[in-house]
Amino acid sequence: MAPLSDMGFIKHLHAFRGFAIINITAIHAFTMAIYFLIPVNMTLPSADKTAINITVMLFHDATLYFSLISGLLFAAVLKGRSWRDFFKGKLLNVISPYLVMTAVFSLVVWPQPMEGFQIVPFRGPVGDYLALTERNILTGKSLFPMYYIPILTALFLATPLINAAVDRARGRWLVLLLALLPLVVSRTDLEVTASSVIYFMGAYALGILAGRDYQRWLGWVDGHLALLTGVVVVSSAVLLALLFGEIEFAGPVSLQESAFYVQKLAVAAIVLALLRRGEAQLPRWLTVTATYSFAIYFLHGPVQFFMTWGLNQFATRYPNAIETMLLGLVFVVVPIGVSIAAAFLLRAALGKRSRMIIGT
Repeated sequence: MAPLSDMGFIKHLHAFRGFAIINITAIHAFTMAIYFLIPVNMTLPSADKTAINITVMLFHDATLYFSLISGLLFAAVLKGRSWRDFFKGKLLNVISPYLVMTAVFSLVVWPQPMEGFQIVPFRGPVGDYLALTERNILTGKSLFPMYYIPILTALFLATPLINAAVDRARGRWLVLLLALLPLVVSRTDLEVTASSVIYFMGAYALGILAGRDYQRWLGWVDGHLALLTGVVVVSSAVLLALLFGEIEFAGPVSLQESAFYVQKLAVAAIVLALLRRGEAQLPRWLTVTATYSFAIYFLHGPVQFFMTWGLNQFATRYPNAIETMLLGLVFVVVPIGVSIAAAFLLRAALGKRSRMIIGT
């Protein structure tokens, strides 16, 4: 295996960001295409129930990909930098755009599934708006993807401790235990909770552990693709059985979230190995999507909402299953394209300062 870049840029890891954001956009796209169009409190057709279960199986918990790659990038690229530079970079490039976008999104009351589709501007005094924005910053509730950034902030704060443990032989067992905790500690939905922090920290810690000797780890993955493929197939089958059977909890543990954790980590390992194999011929659309992935993370939701609002203005019937799937694909491609275009224009206007506003 050829050596990794000495310039702090690893092409296939970068491209994996593109894979991750496409998956994250997809779960929201197909959910909107199925739930938000026309009917309110309507029983879904059986074909759509099947579609939503398959969509959830494929794309739910794709945010785990970002947790894993954040850990890998820290260990493989950023570890040699000072903690001051590490936290300064996260403050400027992650926290700052989160604050800006939270303030913007708090100006609108966004709709919820099955409650009818309306986009309502915030109406109230400035003091109420500031209080709402403050709450949204802490809870990540300004818009559905935002919950992850407070969790990611907790992962950043824990990085020195995880890194110190990884650097010690005995400590690595504790990190491995942390990586296994999500099998029994389940994330809550779109909420900032201790269990969600533990859930995503498992993937982050695993990324730091694997990234400590990234070439060796990736070599192991490359030699065990058949085994990992089997893990993906089995975990996906288990997920479909749980979803169609409407089985979730065993006591406090979500069996679905445990299976998602195994599935997504196995998928991530396979995709990273395949991207590494094809690093010399990575498609430009994937690398461009990766470059703008954080901006897409912030912007794809509002674009999807406004597309759905527009469709609801003139649609007179519920789409059939084929139409729903086609709409879902449109809700993936168009928001990604619009988000890239918006981020590109902002970057052209503001230069590097755009990273503090939109993350790119």
